[in-house]
Amino acid sequence: MPKICIQILNNPQSTGGIQSIAQQIEKVMTGFGAVCESSDLTKISMFLDLFRGHNGKDDLIVFIHGMSNFVTLRALLFILFCKIIGVRSKKIIWQPHFHPFEKHNRPFFASLYFHLVNRLLGILVDKIIAITALEKSMLTKFFDIRKIEIIPNPLRFNEEGTINVKKYGSEDRCDYFLLVGRNEPNKNFSAIIEKKSYWLSVMPKIKFVTNERKEIPDDMDILSNVSEVQLMDLYANAFALIVPSDYEAFSLVALEALSLGTPVICSANIGIQEFQCVQDVLLLIDFDNPFIDCERVMEIREELVSRRHEIVNFFGEAAYAKNLSSLI
Repeated sequence: MPKICIQILNNPQSTGGIQSIAQQIEKVMTGFGAVCESSDLTKISMFLDLFRGHNGKDDLIVFIHGMSNFVTLRALLFILFCKIIGVRSKKIIWQPHFHPFEKHNRPFFASLYFHLVNRLLGILVDKIIAITALEKSMLTKFFDIRKIEIIPNPLRFNEEGTINVKKYGSEDRCDYFLLVGRNEPNKNFSAIIEKKSYWLSVMPKIKFVTNERKEIPDDMDILSNVSEVQLMDLYANAFALIVPSDYEAFSLVALEALSLGTPVICSANIGIQEFQCVQDVLLLIDFDNPFIDCERVMEIREELVSRRHEIVNFFGEAAYAKNLSSLI
């Protein structure tokens, strides 16, 4: 019987981290011979469209992404709908991207929603994906530990030779810091904006790749709607990527930069640092009192010349496909 892979997530056509992971899952599942569809299930018609032609006879694999914005409530209704109309589910897999309640904009409502909806979803799913050991330890407080597997986020940049990677040396280094992502409170971009004069004393430019211009000064170099190749080029040719987040369950942008040989300046609150292959090539600083050791940044760049291949192999498509195959 054919495999049908349905992914439930918010804004499937967006370009965020969750959407990137969903795209990688679709790529892997297509390679396994599955027919893939993605939906945010915001309309009843979407529920019906997903079953058109399935007739309850196909092997159905469901991936659910996130734990907020009511995506898990829609996923819960979707699972119940499957059971009611008799669609056979081979496996239901949930990747919560768990954030501690206190890191949400409204902690009380985040906690209330989690206990009313997400706890029930955790009972119904077959597997829960944690992206780090820290996230697994948080999830085991609420869910059956036997359901939880650690699978780090996949790297979407796998091909070399498609970008213009500069050859760096003490006399030839790029002249900008790079920021990438949505300007949301937990990203803590305000720490860079508030101390912009310091950062510009180290490098003459800060380039900000985002589709949200709110509260970003006009004198910052804002880049919107960049293509994947353009983003790879921006990563590869930056002096360093800055990740000042108060909390990141993983930090896909840090992984992308490292895979292209670019150092990452970050806080101690990003999940990717627990993986041994990247631990000593992250420059951890206090963003309230920033100080950048440019010599250390250049040393990291030199180390990444050889180390980035190890990083690509560990987080790459082949490793991710192997991890997913163990779940389905």
